[in-house]
Amino acid sequence: MRGHMAIKELRRMGKKPSQAWVFLLEPDAKMPQFVDAEDLLESGLPPEVHIDAKERIGTLDFRFLTGVIVHLQGQNVDRLRQAYAQILPCQPLRIIASGAGVFHDTGMPTCTT
Repeated sequence: MRGHMAIKELRRMGKKPSQAWVFLLEPDAKMPQFVDAEDLLESGLPPEVHIDAKERIGTLDFRFLTGVIVHLQGQNVDRLRQAYAQILPCQPLRIIASGAGVFHDTGMPTCTT
């Protein structure tokens, strides 16, 4: 996982981003080499967290996302569900999950009629 340490450091300073993008990478994902996810905040860009396809989502700690709007994106539906299930107990402000024909927004109002 890359990008989470920058968010943790921001939180240690008493701040937090309003939003964070969490990308579940595919085995063949080609990420740009000129900007590391850990350096995005220093560059004035929104924070991103990149989770490699080899990483076991169930072992990752997402507490740094507490109180943050999370944009969760991935193409593997099973990994998307696993990440969603791991992030939800950490009490993010909202999770917007999308990819591979899936869209779910915990902040969308529900229809009561």
